[in-house]
Amino acid sequence: GMEKNEKKALYHLRLAAIGGMLESRYFLGQAYLRGDPKFAYKHFLIAAEAGHDGSLKKVKTGYAKGHVKKDVFENARRAH
Repeated sequence: GMEKNEKKALYHLRLAAIGGMLESRYFLGQAYLRGDPKFAYKHFLIAAEAGHDGSLKKVKTGYAKGHVKKDVFENARRAH
């Protein structure tokens, strides 16, 4: 069913993220944003620090909402 497909999709996104695909990190962040924001922002941070624009925007939003500390946001912005 649908739950099995979602688990399979997340599995493949994780593999792609481990392989260095920044879009996969971004999509993993999106997938976890509602249920586990802390985990979601870890993915956004990794992608932002590697130069992914959409992830940097998410990190900025996370900072504004209190999910990301100021120094972490500043480091991501500098690394971007």
